[in-house]
Amino acid sequence: MNNPFINIIDASPNLLSSIKNLYICPSFACNLSCSHCYLRLIKLPKNIDAVCNTLSKVLEYNKDVKFDLFGGEPMLLSEEDLTKLEPLITSRHLTINTNLLDIDDFHFNFLRKADSIDTSFDLNRFRNPYEVHKFLLNLDKLKEFNMKFNIMTVLDKNILDMGVDKFLNIIKSMQPKHLELKIFIGPDEPDFEKVDDFLCEMFHNWNTDICNLMFVEIARMILWGRKWKDYCYGKNYTLFPDGRIRMGCPYANEFYEKKECKYCEFYNVCEGGCHIQPFCRFPKKLYKEMCKLNKNELFFLASKGLEIPNEQFH
Repeated sequence: MNNPFINIIDASPNLLSSIKNLYICPSFACNLSCSHCYLRLIKLPKNIDAVCNTLSKVLEYNKDVKFDLFGGEPMLLSEEDLTKLEPLITSRHLTINTNLLDIDDFHFNFLRKADSIDTSFDLNRFRNPYEVHKFLLNLDKLKEFNMKFNIMTVLDKNILDMGVDKFLNIIKSMQPKHLELKIFIGPDEPDFEKVDDFLCEMFHNWNTDICNLMFVEIARMILWGRKWKDYCYGKNYTLFPDGRIRMGCPYANEFYEKKECKYCEFYNVCEGGCHIQPFCRFPKKLYKEMCKLNKNELFFLASKGLEIPNEQFH
């Protein structure tokens, strides 16, 4: 099913006030070509004024929206464009996604205005050792400025071949606040059984204070009845470079109903999962392993990713 665009002129106040997270994509230009990402191939002209007009309209009706500056690589935007965006996007909780490669002092000062930084450690994105070195140096600068940052990782063949122990050692050396694991399904991606086995091994060997958002989400599902699809469905919208918005994350050009869901024993806890993935990516083995935890262990995991005191959840 195609996912239609919504022109901001036609958007109702009720729709605008319902947006919880808005991905802001002023441009899809990128300095990398990661194997799982096709956003750079979307040919939409950049119109920073249209983007700002849409943001102003959303802010008129929505006092609680959270912003995620996305792309492409947003740090490729000019100083003029970023300066136009700044008063609008810093008025709400702001996360900035950046690959930390082509940034200078201006960009670091801009990043410091965000509440958190999302960056990624995917081996297939680095084209040479120099880029790895530059990424790690800029990661150290984030630590030097005491900036909160999260690491996202696509569980591709490179990570699986690396093995759990080596992967965990690398993540612990980076010291992010959160680790977010991304799972893509497609002909060039690893068999999901292997991904699920990797997640289970990781779970049994997790000996760090870094918050693993995969474990957080499943703990909340077991404790509080959240659904796997609730992780993103119905709360995310994306603002495109031409000023239009669309439901879902930037990749959500289509919604899929998975035929395999109809008779799945896990449907009552999953309800279809990611609505842009054509096949199941619910980690069934990991879910079964985490169901063996007692309530206190689950509560510890479920509340670990929160920025508010645990006592509010008793």
